[in-house]
Amino acid sequence: REIGKFDVVGISLSYELDYPRAVTMIGDSGIPLLREERGESDPLVIAGGCAITLNPQPLTAFVDIFFIGEAEESFREFANLLADVGQVRKAGWRKEMLRRASRIEGVYVPGVNDSAKRRWVSRLDALNTSSPLLTPNSHFSDMYLTEVGRGCPRGCRFCAASYVYRPFRIRSAASIIEHARSDDLEFPRIGFVGAAVSDHPGIERLCMEFAKRGKEVGISSLRPDNLTPRLRSTLVETGMRTVTLAPEAGSEKMREMIGKAMTQDRILQSAQMCQEVGVRNLRLYFMIGLPFETDSDADAIVELATGISKTFRRRISVRLGVFVPKANTPFQWQPLASSEVVERRVGVIKKGLSSGKNIRVFARSVREVEVQAIFSRGGVDVGTALYNWYSGRNWKRAFRNAGVNRQRLLYDRLSTEAHLPWDFIDMSFPKSLLKRELMKAERAAS
Repeated sequence: REIGKFDVVGISLSYELDYPRAVTMIGDSGIPLLREERGESDPLVIAGGCAITLNPQPLTAFVDIFFIGEAEESFREFANLLADVGQVRKAGWRKEMLRRASRIEGVYVPGVNDSAKRRWVSRLDALNTSSPLLTPNSHFSDMYLTEVGRGCPRGCRFCAASYVYRPFRIRSAASIIEHARSDDLEFPRIGFVGAAVSDHPGIERLCMEFAKRGKEVGISSLRPDNLTPRLRSTLVETGMRTVTLAPEAGSEKMREMIGKAMTQDRILQSAQMCQEVGVRNLRLYFMIGLPFETDSDADAIVELATGISKTFRRRISVRLGVFVPKANTPFQWQPLASSEVVERRVGVIKKGLSSGKNIRVFARSVREVEVQAIFSRGGVDVGTALYNWYSGRNWKRAFRNAGVNRQRLLYDRLSTEAHLPWDFIDMSFPKSLLKRELMKAERAAS
């Protein structure tokens, strides 16, 4: 069945570089690309996800209905509305759906309502947030995925999850275990999903429970200050071969600045315990181009990674991400570091770690990061650029022809008093919170 023959087409977007993929999917499916060109015989195009909650404006020309925040409840209300409207594609059904959908809390309909409120679920135990579908030829083809919590209690100032998914909530260990049992699947691995998995108070119990069942446990990233010897040994017993630690910055001062305070000693102790319990691979995540960063912070990453390599003597991969200012976070006003600065600091790190026999360094494409940053802080004019790009232009020409101010979106520090494209979203916390956190970062950096 062709996509355009469905009544509703839904897209979930996790981060900003999904935007051009979404536009391509709509255009290549035969659905009129622009929402204003769709008629009664065309499906409604709906979208949600983390990136949409941060800033949907670049996609307002292409999407009929946005779900802002967590959509379990708002989508159920939308589905009930669709059933209530009755026969689709009849005269006037599209206009009626858009008008009535705009009244649902957590829904934004461009051209109908000019504001939206982020919606969130208060009790995760009321939901079955696991995926029993084991799909061949996919990245998690043999892994049962189950959500253990939403949000993060840490509040890192660069991180979208800390703000989009506020407040921090957990699913009870009993609920997670019961749902895994009721799904009754023969799965060799189980993946715990969440931004702060190791902050779950029952994480040791969960790991031990599934270890007894002979399951390998997968956790995306672990906090060094939560990695007890018992937890590490249990993870290794389940078959976990790779542990990921994300210091993000090389010095304690920079980690305090970004809101991820942890000492050098604690990180080194975590690496030592990973060595002792038999972990084979250690991944280290760092960010380049953070606000208030200097060249000496690149040297600090080299120093910390080198210290870890003396403690953990198996394979280490150092992953260098590039800071991208995210809407609705304390660093939304901060600029992207220039490509020259990023490339210079990446070069310092690669050179400084080149003599480490057990270390490999990986870095993101700077050009890709620039496009992501424009989507992150852009408005409806960026949507025009997306249309230009889909029509065959390269990114530079697409942005220029749309009148997008690349300098402002990428490299200017924005005023905290400026009106921003995403300010129409009520995030359920005051903008003053973001300003206070930015001021704390400035004090920590001074």
